[in-house]
Amino acid sequence: MTDNPQLLLFADLLPNGNGGFTVRPRKPLQEIGTIDAARMLGVSRTTLWELRNDEAASKVLKWRFTTPSQRIVKFETASVLAYLEYTKTLEGK
Repeated sequence: MTDNPQLLLFADLLPNGNGGFTVRPRKPLQEIGTIDAARMLGVSRTTLWELRNDEAASKVLKWRFTTPSQRIVKFETASVLAYLEYTKTLEGK
């Protein structure tokens, strides 16, 4: 069995004007917002919002509200990656 290590990098791709791009790395994050979490999972923000109420997803995805009004949600980066792996195992069955 071979190990398939993955390196997760957060970066911005900026056009440099001559047809190429410049990669500007961002700091590694323990928590990410809804937009980044949805982008990592390849789903819409609405679908991600619905996944919070899904029984199977709620066992893997860890999230919290960051404001008293409960409008802003942060997801644990490790849990988003774990859910991505979990869905890959389901597709393989």
